[in-house]
Amino acid sequence: MTAGVKICVPIHDAVLIEAPLEMIDEHVRLTRSIMAQACRDFLGGKPCRIDAEVIRAPDRYMDIKRGVGMWNTVMGCVGLPTFGITE
Repeated sequence: MTAGVKICVPIHDAVLIEAPLEMIDEHVRLTRSIMAQACRDFLGGKPCRIDAEVIRAPDRYMDIKRGVGMWNTVMGCVGLPTFGITE
């Protein structure tokens, strides 16, 4: 089944989706609904919590707890400014 949601990448037990700004809320709702149904199917009808975080341009996703160090290392290697937060 195709739901019309563009999945950019799976991340462990999550997915990163992309949608036009005017459609993002609907795409998030649809994705959460599909994930919730998949959980019920897999867990014999038991529900699971499905969280969502929407990041709108020009912002970007940043894993503050685990990703800042690597981001700063890579940016430093290519001579670009770092994120400005240290771990």
